[in-house]
Amino acid sequence: MYTNIPKEYGGSGMSYLEHYIVTEALNYECPSIAQMITISHLATGAILLGATEEQKKKFIGDMTKSYRSSCFCLTEPEAGSDAAMMQTVAEKKGDGYVINGGKRYITNGKYADLLCLFATIDRSLGTKGICCFAIPRSTPGIEVVKVECV
Repeated sequence: MYTNIPKEYGGSGMSYLEHYIVTEALNYECPSIAQMITISHLATGAILLGATEEQKKKFIGDMTKSYRSSCFCLTEPEAGSDAAMMQTVAEKKGDGYVINGGKRYITNGKYADLLCLFATIDRSLGTKGICCFAIPRSTPGIEVVKVECV
């Protein structure tokens, strides 16, 4: 499933070109499956770009070992996909964060095992104050309140 994830994290190690050729072929046969795979790649892409080596091994390694899915949590009720208008806030508490806010229209959000959730840690920095948090589905406090189909 994770075609463009490097081999050291359990993926196939395909190049992005190879990955998109595979994705295009999947879209011809089953667009739904292709979409779910693409969303998982979008979410894990944020981890590959910005996480520490330890975090990559932990989150991406777990995903590839057990064929789990992930979702990209950016869109909000009052902001759409405009990150500059983000209302979700992450506040440092001890050695972790407490995140408050809501997301909307998150493809695969109800079923994903890992949420790559974007929240602001410093509003004064605008979009530069936004961080991505890799959050396992089993984390207390995560709630899907409505599934909307358009």
